[in-house]
Amino acid sequence: MNIAATMIAMGGPEGLGVVCTPGGCFQVAVLVKHALIALSGIIGILATLSYLSDARTASHEEHSRVQAETDALKAFVERVRSLAPDSPASRGAGPTTTISTGSSTGTQQIRAAYEETLMAVDHYDEDYGEPLAQNMQSELGPDVTNAVVSGSPLSPGLQQAVVAAAETCITQREAFSEELATEMDALANASAPLQSIERALTKVQSEPRIDGFDELADRWERLDRMEHACTEVVNDRRASLADRDAFDLAEYLYSSTGTPFPVLASAAALASEIHAERQRTTDMLTRVV
Repeated sequence: MNIAATMIAMGGPEGLGVVCTPGGCFQVAVLVKHALIALSGIIGILATLSYLSDARTASHEEHSRVQAETDALKAFVERVRSLAPDSPASRGAGPTTTISTGSSTGTQQIRAAYEETLMAVDHYDEDYGEPLAQNMQSELGPDVTNAVVSGSPLSPGLQQAVVAAAETCITQREAFSEELATEMDALANASAPLQSIERALTKVQSEPRIDGFDELADRWERLDRMEHACTEVVNDRRASLADRDAFDLAEYLYSSTGTPFPVLASAAALASEIHAERQRTTDMLTRVV
């Protein structure tokens, strides 16, 4: 069983010290040192660290898409602002009567602007794939959407309402973009030490066979430090997610990569490789004592 792929919770009170799987909850340090030893031989180091590469790709792609939508919404707002409201009624000699201009060209132009901006982003069909009315309602709200889609005359009030709703969407996306940028930095900060540990482990594994007690003891201590370093990466990553309340963000971004917690999965599998190597070194030590 791939434990990393079955993680279902790391938030709330549990997220401060344990990881929960369908089989129960485990202390992070214990999970890293023991529960994931089964990964050794199933997933190689390069495969486990590919979680980090996939996670970086996923976060950068999401950031790019959010930025594209933000730019599209800004273009939409500018086009709506540039429209002239539909003409009011003509006045006769008698009582004033308000008459629609008939074609409601203002709302038609709003629909066209929406299609040519937000609905024209490259990933629209993949991420949304829904008709204008449905998407506009989720973005601008039902009241604005009903007025625009039904062909109501474009009054100054409706025009302002469309702009205000779109600007709210822009603000939300800009805030989300900042969250994504912070997550990308945090992911990079977590990835760097794991890559360093991986290089150190590869160096140990490529060393010529040694039989002396002192050399084996030094090798064991280096491996022990690497294993502790993996645990520190997990603890730091958990604290980073908790401080930002970003467990849901991680699950949203990374579930498609094979695990919603790529740093934990990579650190755990790397620690498993180190543990196995340290056990082999222990066995050699017992033979020379």
